Amino acid sequence: MPKLNLTIVSILLLFATISCKKHHVDPVKNDKLDTPKVEEPKGWKQLKNYPGTALRWTFGFSSNNKGYIVGGEYEVDAGNNIANVFQYNPTDDKWIQLKNYPGSGMGMMAGFSVNNKIYLGTGFNYSTGLLQNDFWEYDPSNDTWTQKNDFPGSKRQGAVSFAIGNYGYLMGNFLKTKQDLWKYTPATDQWVQLTDYPGVGTAEMIGVAANGKAYVGAGVNTDNVVSDFWEYDPALDKWTKKADVIEALYSPVALVKGTKIYVISGVSENLKFRKAVLIYDTTTDKWSKTDDFEGQERTAATGFVVADTLYFGLGAGSKFAGGANYPVYFNDFWKFNP
Repeated sequence: MPKLNLTIVSILLLFATISCKKHHVDPVKNDKLDTPKVEEPKGWKQLKNYPGTALRWTFGFSSNNKGYIVGGEYEVDAGNNIANVFQYNPTDDKWIQLKNYPGSGMGMMAGFSVNNKIYLGTGFNYSTGLLQNDFWEYDPSNDTWTQKNDFPGSKRQGAVSFAIGNYGYLMGNFLKTKQDLWKYTPATDQWVQLTDYPGVGTAEMIGVAANGKAYVGAGVNTDNVVSDFWEYDPALDKWTKKADVIEALYSPVALVKGTKIYVISGVSENLKFRKAVLIYDTTTDKWSKTDDFEGQERTAATGFVVADTLYFGLGAGSKFAGGANYPVYFNDFWKFNP
């Protein structure tokens, strides 16, 4: 009997050992949890070139995580313009061509994005030498253009434009007397005139919206390159003076990320092309500088913001770095992660 009990105990121990091994499960590695999130490197990175002709004075905007570039002037002795529209997809760094812009002004147009549609018009036609005031709606979801009521102010180029809420705003011109501000309501296709801009710049200014207000300034008038800077409150139809831009400049690209405005490139007071990047903090009313643009200095460039990344490119500069003469047009394209 003792031998039998010993045999039974041995069998039970063996079974328990086998059972433990049988039910042991190795932990499954979860790649989604174990793989750290790759953060976008800070600074500038060059992307694929814009596939069309090298241009200046294009119009850039973003919608549904894609960027768009419309129109522009290309380099010929007498100046000429183009109606091309290209869409940029940041996820695969690819461009595709869409339907041409049907408007009359091909360069220095003004426009804004409201409720995922783009409203674009005015500008200069380099082929005819005429200013324009026609206005158009673009629907990126089906790549269609629809003509809207003409802008009721004077025909113009180099105007400032921005969107706040369900409205678009357009103001300014090369002529010193044209500091008029207009509001556009897409739902009714109507324009109404508001309080004139009190600053001294009239065209090629900084002009963006952030946190429900607009920020406008710098630019040129008939006499000077200027640096004054203003905040516009649409609820009160009121302009408030803010800290001057730390250098007088005109024709930069201004892009918004959060509460900060990034002012890239343009022309300085001494008429030199720029590559410096200025930052305006709307919460502190202070200006600062960040990393210079890593391409060649330029003016009349374009840009847009997708998923908090700034995209910038094209424009015109000098055949000699740092110069202000002998303009050459660009089609390089970059992204900037501040």
